[in-house]
Amino acid sequence: MRRFAFVAAAWAATLLIGGVVPAAAADWSPVLTKTNPAARGGHSAAYDPVSGKIVLFGGTNKSGFLADTWTFDGASWTKLATRTSPPKRADAGMAYDEVSRQLVLFGGFDGVNHLGDTWLFDGATGKWTQAAPHSSPRPASGGISFTDPLTGHATMFGGVVPAIFTNDTWQWSGADWVRLDPPNGRGAATAASDPAGHNAMLFAGESEVDVHDTGTWDGPDGTLAVPASQPDDRSGAAAAFDPGSSRVILFGGFADRYLNDTWTWDGWGWTPVSTRKAPLPRELHSMVYFPPTARIVLFGGFTGRRYLPDTWTYGN
Repeated sequence: MRRFAFVAAAWAATLLIGGVVPAAAADWSPVLTKTNPAARGGHSAAYDPVSGKIVLFGGTNKSGFLADTWTFDGASWTKLATRTSPPKRADAGMAYDEVSRQLVLFGGFDGVNHLGDTWLFDGATGKWTQAAPHSSPRPASGGISFTDPLTGHATMFGGVVPAIFTNDTWQWSGADWVRLDPPNGRGAATAASDPAGHNAMLFAGESEVDVHDTGTWDGPDGTLAVPASQPDDRSGAAAAFDPGSSRVILFGGFADRYLNDTWTWDGWGWTPVSTRKAPLPRELHSMVYFPPTARIVLFGGFTGRRYLPDTWTYGN
């Protein structure tokens, strides 16, 4: 099966005119922690406003598929002792649902099957609960997951079902999945939403056709953008929106080699960023904006030879 990903993230209401991003404006910094999740890639991660922490679940490494849950408070990682949790998987979608105030996790791949179950994480109790929706997306892995900037609901878009790239789009109502039908569908990705901008940005990917492009999602519809230049087509990259700069920050991925370049999207175009430091080249890592420190948190990934357990932050 072709393994792929494209990245998706949101932009701001006030869009900046494209230009050179000063190297000193922001940079990568390693975070040294006493404990951290085991090295992995393909894990799910999202910020939970209820607990004020980043929640990380599952993934895969040389030992197999994982089903552990960790939280990050800006300085340290803590493993949660959950009595129930989703089964082992990688490439599951997870996003915060503002209406129900829970994280919604869907699908993934366990090494044998694409999964179609839905799980809810309550940041107030630190507990997982399996949902029982009447309607549900097809079992899939690698789909986009983000908070719809208009409705506040967790939204799932695309992914891989057995041998098929799907453009199915579903939104969590708080108790059930509701199907939407926007155009310009494509396969799996990571995602982040910007509530101020009321839209999301989609970049590139792999499918049955070439989708090396940049597009936007405004809730009910999708529109292709035509930037003058773009990052190289790649898989396994990650991105997150930085409210401080009103830009999407994209890092790494795999093209013909493993990458550790940093790019920004300002609503009009892409700009490469020169940084003094950078994480190792990798793919299948996570990037999540962490409001308490106003920095983007990167964790883990795969270098082609080994899975990584490192934590980095990006910002001013």
